[in-house]
Amino acid sequence: MKDQTYVSPEIVPCEQELIQLIPTIQSHGCIIGVCKDELTIKYGSENLYSFFKIKNVIGEHISKIDQAINDPLFEKFISVQLRANQFLPQSPYKITILNKQYNLLCYELESLIVLELEPSADTIESLKTKELLGETMVKLSMNVSSLTLLLQQVSDQLKEMLGFDRVMVYKFWEDWHGEIIAESKESFLEPFLGLHYPASDIPKQARQLYEKNVTRLIADVDSVPNSILALDDKPLDLTMSQLRSVSPIHIEYLKNMGVKASYSISILRKGKLWGLIACHNNTPKFIDFERRKSTEIISNYLSNIIEITSTQKTNLQFKKSNEILEALDAQMREDWDIIKGLFSHTKNLGDLIGCPGSALSFNGEIHTIGKTPSLSQIKEILTWLKKNKGDEFVTTNLSSFITSAHNYTKEASGLFALCISKELNEYLLFFKPEQIENIHWAGKHQKGAPKEYDGTIRYSPRKSFEKFSRQVLQTSESWHDWELASARALKNKIINIIQIRTNEIRRLNEKLSEAYNELDAFSYTLSHDLKTPLHTIGAYMDLLEEEKGADLKENFMFSKMRKNTQLMGDMIKSVLEYSKLGRDELVTSKVKILNVVERIVDQINMNRKFSNFILDIPSEISVDGNATMIYQVLLNIIDNAVKYSFSSSVAEVRIIADRVDNSVKIRVSDNGIGMEEKYFSSIFNLFSRIPTNNNIEGSGVGLAISKKIMDKHNGYIDVSSEKGKGSIFTLVFKS
Repeated sequence: MKDQTYVSPEIVPCEQELIQLIPTIQSHGCIIGVCKDELTIKYGSENLYSFFKIKNVIGEHISKIDQAINDPLFEKFISVQLRANQFLPQSPYKITILNKQYNLLCYELESLIVLELEPSADTIESLKTKELLGETMVKLSMNVSSLTLLLQQVSDQLKEMLGFDRVMVYKFWEDWHGEIIAESKESFLEPFLGLHYPASDIPKQARQLYEKNVTRLIADVDSVPNSILALDDKPLDLTMSQLRSVSPIHIEYLKNMGVKASYSISILRKGKLWGLIACHNNTPKFIDFERRKSTEIISNYLSNIIEITSTQKTNLQFKKSNEILEALDAQMREDWDIIKGLFSHTKNLGDLIGCPGSALSFNGEIHTIGKTPSLSQIKEILTWLKKNKGDEFVTTNLSSFITSAHNYTKEASGLFALCISKELNEYLLFFKPEQIENIHWAGKHQKGAPKEYDGTIRYSPRKSFEKFSRQVLQTSESWHDWELASARALKNKIINIIQIRTNEIRRLNEKLSEAYNELDAFSYTLSHDLKTPLHTIGAYMDLLEEEKGADLKENFMFSKMRKNTQLMGDMIKSVLEYSKLGRDELVTSKVKILNVVERIVDQINMNRKFSNFILDIPSEISVDGNATMIYQVLLNIIDNAVKYSFSSSVAEVRIIADRVDNSVKIRVSDNGIGMEEKYFSSIFNLFSRIPTNNNIEGSGVGLAISKKIMDKHNGYIDVSSEKGKGSIFTLVFKS
């Protein structure tokens, strides 16, 4: 027979204490752990003698206790339960042992059957309990319309029903600190209504037990607990026990409050702890199982009302938000524009969840509505989100994550961010401003662990419960579930529209590819069908020229036919080049502009006998582009400048290149015939030519090809000119 191993809570922090394994029970009851197979007693509280007048039962068969009380009660009871496979810890069995009435609670624990005995109320008391429960439920049903009134009514009725000095309704907040939201007390007690208590007062492991066991009685904080004796070193898990003893830390906590007995009733919402009904008494107080069961019924009723009230409110918010969501979705689809659909209508992004400010980072731009941080501050938030967070981030205290956020707490203490595309830094942002609040605490929370005189560390509960007020800054109001759900739904709508647009672009690209293929076929047909008769005409002209000799060469009409036939051939060739230009893959390299221009100048000088060029091009000027295309566009522009300058008395073509910011600018100017402003845009269209009196040859395709090349290089080309004074063509290549 061994005492169970247990680490003293005085040498570990409260939140680390294994309270379900405390190896003691409260003194008003006893506990027996029996092995299912052999019905051997593996665990037993040391006070079994006071119940059964027997000692040393650990390791013995359960029948040994039956022999001591001269009644085969326990062996028969366990056998019946095993056959029926029905262990109901919330349904006690009334038994009499040595002329005393007890409630026998029975439940399974792995390979054990655990039996607990505690005093039972007599029949009269049981009837009174049922009568009080009925009256209480009738009174509570009259205040369902107001949750605040209902909670106060619960505390009033339970005080009357149970006879405690103080009954409080204690609500948990998101960070698990608690607030007293209803209270009923004796007049001589100091009020606790409205006070807040730190989360450490009810640590995580205690909250988990409150979810599993709805009621928890501490009948007498001064009573000496009874140890649980065991057959081996394995501690008995008391998670489901009604008799589980109390942590010394919590006993000290209650004593510091002046409490001699306490009783807690869990309030659950969807199986999770919403709050507690906490009952305190200044003298020891035992509550029998029947009354505890009655309070559990009240707790279940209250939990249902809280759930119904909360659900009704949430459903109403969801309905309003969903109407706005559908309107926003319709606007985005009708406008076929996400930004316009969310920001340019009466119903906009700011209406979705009622946040004072919201923003959307999309397509490289930030769009805002309402009260938001500045654009530079939003960019800072986006940079932090991209680096540190995933698909979602929600907080009520942004400055605890981004230090500089304290500069814009009035706009964004709270943030809910949803990632649309992390690669493109696209996010949907909702902001909540700072909500300054004064919270009244029940005493200053003690930090750290005090040291004893011998230098050892001893953890103990706080001793101060004196009212202490603290102002909460840089914190927004909480985010509600319906707000988060509505924002997520909008994100999905946006992503869906992006997907539809992506599919539409893919469909259009497929159509464009088909069009290009048709254009290729058409171009080939055009080339073949037009070139064939041109070749025939050319061949007949060659035969005529051979037959007629030199006289025909000097014939004006024959010369005109020859020239126009060649022009037609050049036009067909240019059209084919133009049609293929947009589809050729752009293979780029560093292209030195001076080298290209010098090659063109040499070629023109050789072909046209024109050499009056003025070059101002630094040798280091270069652009990233396709060398062949850049040569072609510069050849077109420079050759045009030469052609349209021949009529000048002293023709001159000036070519200047320089770097401006992140671009390379090339200007080609001439002192030729110039043009009127009305032709500035049309000259870049296919087959467009300026009407002149001069006999200047050309196909009307060169400038169209030049513009297409510049577009392909993400650059641009424009012209300035004055009739009779020449033209300046400017080409800009962006780095």
